[in-house]
Amino acid sequence: MSDIQHGKIYRIVNWRSKTAIDLGQDGRTVTGSDVGDSLRQQWLVEERDSSGMWTVKSSSGKYLGFKGHTAGLRDGLAVTVVEHAFEWQILEDESVESVHRLYVPYTWYNLELYTLDEVYPSGLRVTLGRTRKPVREEQVWSFELVG
Repeated sequence: MSDIQHGKIYRIVNWRSKTAIDLGQDGRTVTGSDVGDSLRQQWLVEERDSSGMWTVKSSSGKYLGFKGHTAGLRDGLAVTVVEHAFEWQILEDESVESVHRLYVPYTWYNLELYTLDEVYPSGLRVTLGRTRKPVREEQVWSFELVG
């Protein structure tokens, strides 16, 4: 992950919708929203160790994650913020240069911004989805350095 740096703050933007991961005003909901300068779109990305695992922490001090256990993963499971440091496996996408996938470690599930009708309104929930090939643009994200 040559372009993501430990300890830096990023805006994480969906490649398909061009919306940023946003922590809702309720402090729990995670959506794709129009890109802006809000603190709710600023995420501290930290590498946990040399294993390639990363945490993504909101300005509220909570971590990007999901409720439940990996045994209960399914397409459409809502991403939220959690109190504990959830680790993501962040990998560069093989098909598209300079974008990444955020995987639940050791699974095929990654972050996505999915809609059936190909319309991506601001406020659409960020969910987990099984990796699709060829690349599904709603499953890849760019990391834009803030500051």
